Amino acid sequence: MAVTHYRSWYADRADGSFPYEQFITQELIPILEARHPEFGGCPEARSVAGLSMGGFGSLNLAARTGAFSKCLALSPALVEPPFKQVQWFIRWSLNRIFPLDPAAFAPWNPWKHLGGSAELVVGWGTEDKYGLSDTCRTFARVCQDRNPPLFLELCPGGHDWGYWTPAFKRWTPWLLVAGEGGTTGSPQEPASGIPFGRMIGP
Repeated sequence: MAVTHYRSWYADRADGSFPYEQFITQELIPILEARHPEFGGCPEARSVAGLSMGGFGSLNLAARTGAFSKCLALSPALVEPPFKQVQWFIRWSLNRIFPLDPAAFAPWNPWKHLGGSAELVVGWGTEDKYGLSDTCRTFARVCQDRNPPLFLELCPGGHDWGYWTPAFKRWTPWLLVAGEGGTTGSPQEPASGIPFGRMIGP
């Protein structure tokens, strides 16, 4: 299931006017699992994936809700307040949703929660116009120091569908393998020959 909303950042607004995280976790997933009981039902049977803003959102949803056991973040926006590292129109949307105080922002800060206990794959394109390669490498080192499971993938491509589409296709079999500790496969041979599990997630 793919969900989106322009500039939502997949989070609840601080003023309570747009509870998007609550919509996903408290409305969408229960409705889908009630209508399709053969899917989902527990974190081990759910995965979450996103790109750019959605990469930030997927890391947050994995960490904050505990509803997903796997998280694929492609070209994730690893932002921190006061959000000076992004363009003004992106900063405007962040300011509408999140607190500017670093301590208050900590529950949404990927550098703090590192995607929680979910198994992580973080990828980016080598020609990303936002220069995410160094940022993602640093994020991977932080994850390595704190020991959450992570696979880091670097592939040719930019901050666009030319990179995201094949990357998502490579990792879809891994996202669909349900159960803790299952074989994930490699980017070159993703989950080859492994039966599909169950997945519901944005």
